[in-house]
Amino acid sequence: MTPSPLRTQPARLAQAGLLCGVAMMVFIAYALPVFGFLASMGLPFMTHKARRYLWPQTSRGSSLAWSVMAWAGLWVSGLLSTFATVLDGPGEGGGFEVSTQWLVIALCAPDSLNAVLLPALAAAVTCLAGLLGAVTTRRAWPWVAAAWLAPCVHYWVFAQIPHEFFC
Repeated sequence: MTPSPLRTQPARLAQAGLLCGVAMMVFIAYALPVFGFLASMGLPFMTHKARRYLWPQTSRGSSLAWSVMAWAGLWVSGLLSTFATVLDGPGEGGGFEVSTQWLVIALCAPDSLNAVLLPALAAAVTCLAGLLGAVTTRRAWPWVAAAWLAPCVHYWVFAQIPHEFFC
């Protein structure tokens, strides 16, 4: 028996709202220093809680692991950069240069609003594409792959925009 279109419509609306909500959270995470990073900590819980809409064929434990891995992908480069700089000190060999470091510890910020919003939008679109892939395949791995790719996309777009940091 095929489900009626009326019963599947609320599920599709919930799914679309969830996709937009997660993409918005990623945009906020990459656009607002410190607060966005803290807000993004809710992403694993959000995606795990909504697993029946995103990747219903994944078990509860696997869903939680995939959700945490996706969050780690969003921030591992910024966190490594922050801690490597602290451990190695400034100057030559002072750690990794990544575009998300200033979002974790906002001591300096880009002087251009374009240098903040455009890379954040690119990262959010990358994650949205991964979420759409996850919904299509009914598996979590496209979301995780997109979450690990998002900082690279952020860095590439960030590097294309002329900007300077002000402290």
